[in-house]
Amino acid sequence: MFSCSRCGRVFGGRQGLGNHRRLNACVAIDEDGGDVFEKALKDPDKHPDGLEALSYLLFSNAGSTKTTDVLRADDQEEDDMLDMFENDGCSGFMPDECSSSSEDSDGSDDGSDTEQRQPDTTAASDTNVNEDDDDDNSTNNNIDFYLPPHLAYQIEVEDLLARHRCDLGLGDELHKILRKYSQEGKLDFDPRDARSRQKTVKVLEEVLGTQSMKPVDIDVDLCSGGKATVSRFPLEAMVKSLLEDKELMDPNNLAEGYDYLTGKTTGSTDVYGEFHTGDDFEPARKRFCGDAENNMPIAMIIFMDKSHFDRHGALSVTPLCFTLSCFNQSARNRVDFWRPWLYIPNLTYGTPTTDAAVSIQDEHNCIAVAMKELVSISEKGGIPIKLEGKQVVGKPWIHTIIGDTVGDNRVAGHYNSGAPGVARPWRECKCSFEDMADPDPQCDFVTRSDLKRFKKAHRKANTQAERDKICKKMSKHCINNAFMMKGLPLADNVHGHLGMMPPEVLHIIDEGHTDYMTTSLGQTLKDSGVRKVRKSVETTFQHTHRRLAHNSERDSGRGSTRSGVLKTSRVNASEKEGNLFRILCGSFTDTSKETLHPALETMGIDPNDFQSCVIMYLSMCRWFHANNPKQEVRDSDLLVSRVVSEIHRIFPRDGNGWNLQKTHGLILIPRRYMRKLGSAVNFHGGPGETNHKKFVKDAGNNTQGRPNCFSSQAAQRCYETYVYEYGKEHLNRSSRSGRYKVITSDKVELPAKGEGKYIVEVYENNDYHSYWYWKTKRLGAGKYVHCEVPAKFVRTVTKFIRNTGHDGDFVVEGFTCVKLELEGRDEIFRAASSYKGNSWFDWCMVEYEQEESDDDSADSMVTYPAQLFGFIRIKTNGITTQFTNDKEQMYAVVRTAKEPLSWETLENDFVCKVELGRGHEFFEVVPVDSITHPLLVFDNLGGSVLEHFVVLPRRKWARFFGNKIYS
Repeated sequence: MFSCSRCGRVFGGRQGLGNHRRLNACVAIDEDGGDVFEKALKDPDKHPDGLEALSYLLFSNAGSTKTTDVLRADDQEEDDMLDMFENDGCSGFMPDECSSSSEDSDGSDDGSDTEQRQPDTTAASDTNVNEDDDDDNSTNNNIDFYLPPHLAYQIEVEDLLARHRCDLGLGDELHKILRKYSQEGKLDFDPRDARSRQKTVKVLEEVLGTQSMKPVDIDVDLCSGGKATVSRFPLEAMVKSLLEDKELMDPNNLAEGYDYLTGKTTGSTDVYGEFHTGDDFEPARKRFCGDAENNMPIAMIIFMDKSHFDRHGALSVTPLCFTLSCFNQSARNRVDFWRPWLYIPNLTYGTPTTDAAVSIQDEHNCIAVAMKELVSISEKGGIPIKLEGKQVVGKPWIHTIIGDTVGDNRVAGHYNSGAPGVARPWRECKCSFEDMADPDPQCDFVTRSDLKRFKKAHRKANTQAERDKICKKMSKHCINNAFMMKGLPLADNVHGHLGMMPPEVLHIIDEGHTDYMTTSLGQTLKDSGVRKVRKSVETTFQHTHRRLAHNSERDSGRGSTRSGVLKTSRVNASEKEGNLFRILCGSFTDTSKETLHPALETMGIDPNDFQSCVIMYLSMCRWFHANNPKQEVRDSDLLVSRVVSEIHRIFPRDGNGWNLQKTHGLILIPRRYMRKLGSAVNFHGGPGETNHKKFVKDAGNNTQGRPNCFSSQAAQRCYETYVYEYGKEHLNRSSRSGRYKVITSDKVELPAKGEGKYIVEVYENNDYHSYWYWKTKRLGAGKYVHCEVPAKFVRTVTKFIRNTGHDGDFVVEGFTCVKLELEGRDEIFRAASSYKGNSWFDWCMVEYEQEESDDDSADSMVTYPAQLFGFIRIKTNGITTQFTNDKEQMYAVVRTAKEPLSWETLENDFVCKVELGRGHEFFEVVPVDSITHPLLVFDNLGGSVLEHFVVLPRRKWARFFGNKIYS
């Protein structure tokens, strides 16, 4: 190391020190310790030496003998260079600009430098000069020079982000935050205040009081040998973090008709909806809370499912997370209303075992770590907490356990097989393999007493063969089940945990039956022998899928065209439902009548039965997720059995047929669990699966990726996320109106809002000129941007205006899009000749008053399906229409169907065929107020261009099935 005697700068070699002295780049330190190098950037007139050094460092290569007089040959160049650094203290200066060669750095170069840079091999060998210093393409990497602190900071930050593969915009956001606090004078740049991430978390823990939420690593002895480390979050602290958060506990996030402090129902009890409306809630509340006013029920909803972070399964973890039943269905769909409780690592990594009982027992040993904590809280009397100024004692219990079929079987200690040799394929009842396909099973459910007798008989058995026989008879492993721990508070006191694990509808329905039905249909078409029928179904599906996407009614479910409709391997659960619905829609077209229908008839299936079966199945699944009258649910057994029987007949399966665990689970959803727990949406696994993104995926990205400590590190990262979130909430608390609060108020009815404005000028001779309003306005006077509008649209508007008695020129404003509020929903209607490259003309239901009726009753009104061609406002003064003379009145230009169609008919038939009218009398201008419903419409592929089908929207399917129960 070599230091300069004048300024004290340190250089790594003699060459750097020599260049520093020879080229007059040495800048002395001021008396006050300031660096002239940086001061030259701010005030070059007072610090010319610093400016010369800066010029050298920026625009000269190593080994150059160019003097500073040459570098500063022109004052204009000096001013240009300074302009580059004046803003924000040289914040715009990037390290890449330091690599400029002398050939493009200075316009005053007369070429002499080129001769001086010619390589001299003789001199190089004599003086041992590095040849890289004489390269015309060399950069400043080999020059020892001093960078200002702000550049050094930015270089290190960008390098750090690059090494950690962060988003490119992250650096800019960091600099933005730094500028914000520095400009406002809020941040003292004292290096002693700079802390590492771990120290920052520790300080925030003390300031925010989050230490109680920190997870604890606990070693668990495994039956397979060795130990496993599980991470447990303190249950009491996690429950309080939900209940004490005022924004989470906003009334709009709580279950309707429920007093969360007492657990008593304040609304109607005639509907199965939220958890408190289920038959299991009130008995559990009485058992744990009694009649004491200060006892608060805390019914925990547990979700447990294994999550894989990598493709090979080594980095897998089973998070056990929970939410509370006091939150409504909408709130529970958000991850903010869930909390992690336990992280179970991959127990099979490194110590694989072929004994299923040992593997399941290891898992229950880990689960017992969390259950012991709940037992301890229950024995102490509950969780003391102050809410709304009232001191209460929270009484927690496990109300339900949600998971997929495999996970639930492991929780129950049940055989994870539905093969014919299994005595009891379903985990909670005594039904046999043959009973799995029975649409009307008579289940005898296993109780806690049965399980105790099973374990007692297993202990008394003298030989392993006897013990195996006992296990096979029960189809269960004899394990120490964590959910049978003494003192563990469970909602079902009779059947225990077996009566609290409902069939998870995500896997039972969408990933189960919908998948099986689509696969069965593909095999049926293949076996039919009808030529090109599968290709025809695919083509019809693609057409219908595109058409349904262009509708004012967008509630049709999400479909997918990634791999073909008859292949379900690359389609997620919700898309499978949407694809089956599109197959149904396509089956009504004339093209399907020529291909699909003959194929079904060849296999002995009536096409009408096929359509009816799919309609009833889709509506039944939606009905499961709805809030339904309790008596309707109790009376639904017969209809559900009929639908299941039709599914088995229309969609046959090979192998074990429909003798599946999921088939039995489907029957039990309305017969047992909708009555015990309320609507089936309460035990939908979608929110729990989504939570894995935060609890496992996001947290796992910031771990070392080592299997032996992955779950522990993921839990720690998840906790740190909560610490930062609490800190962010504290910062924003004074300025935000509410993170989760849903603002509700009495809406003031506003006029229709139009978008995509254009102008249509119609002249006295009925010629017209149309142009875009905003595009034309920007061009200036005399210039227009043409807007294409349908000729039928202009003729209909012209006829409408002429009928008012106005024969001269007139002007109307047109809109390609209008937003209306209908039935509490904001609906969008489009009518454009070109939208995203294609024409888009939505459909709607238009209400008319019958001409022959003189009263104003609802029966005097009739509705017609209609296709929209545009929206207008009349801008010419003096025109009074039959509806109003208000210039702000908006009208819709429509083409109606030949025959009326009532909404009640659509709700009863599900799919209705309509035909557009032919002739000018079917083109009309009506007020937008006469639009009553958006419509879901697709055209009749292979039929007349005027023929279309109107389909009931998805949100109405549940009532369709409910109405069929008593019909």
